[in-house]
Amino acid sequence: MIMLDEDSAVFHLPLLLEIGSSADPARLRWLVEVICQKEDGGWRIAGLYTAQDKR
Repeated sequence: MIMLDEDSAVFHLPLLLEIGSSADPARLRWLVEVICQKEDGGWRIAGLYTAQDKR
């Protein structure tokens, strides 16, 4: 997690989705950026950005 200031942060989440049959699942790699905003009750997700991981 990277703090942008004391009330907002961003974190980077690599995600591997496995779909299809358990014997031969397709594996899809995604990158997810999560922007969080601190509020009185705690943190909330303010935005999600996704991109296909082409590595």
